[in-house]
Amino acid sequence: DEAPVDAPEEFVPFCGALAVGAVASASARLYHQGLARLKMLARDPRWRMREAVAMGLQQLLDSRPQQTIEQLSSWVRGGDFLEMRAAAAAVADPAALTQTETALSALELHRTIVQRMLESSERKSDAFRILRKALGYTLSVVVQAVPDPGFGFMTGLIETRDPDLTWIVKQNLQKNRLVKNFPDQIAAARRLLEPGRVSPPR
Repeated sequence: DEAPVDAPEEFVPFCGALAVGAVASASARLYHQGLARLKMLARDPRWRMREAVAMGLQQLLDSRPQQTIEQLSSWVRGGDFLEMRAAAAAVADPAALTQTETALSALELHRTIVQRMLESSERKSDAFRILRKALGYTLSVVVQAVPDPGFGFMTGLIETRDPDLTWIVKQNLQKNRLVKNFPDQIAAARRLLEPGRVSPPR
């Protein structure tokens, strides 16, 4: 309450959130306590605090990748939109995706998020909008790490013809990390996005 958005005082809780991640990453005894605090902070209305949470989670991914991925997967299965946003932003870190197993888990995490978005009746909410905006860049980071299943996943999103998922795909197809490295896949995806394009039968 004493540090609203854009107030200089906001720097203090921002650093506090980062410190939670740092301490929990260095102490097995405090890991679950720190993770619980970051989950609570993920719902903070201030965007800088939400960024600090993602950065704190990335420290946990660095120290305990598999355990943290499993915890974040539980967030996306049962959490709210802002908790899902924190999980997606946390795994959108190239340094965390150098191991194929972790990258595939991050892709599966996005798959679960998308399914929950499709099932949601609250698409007009601010939290949904914040989640959608984050997915507009996080997916490309994961796809870069595991391009074959990643582009296959994006093709599936295009074929839903869902306007929110289409928007997410279009945003990610503009990212240089994909444009420079996967021109053929980008071109194929853009052809599928053309108006009137009919998906082939399976």
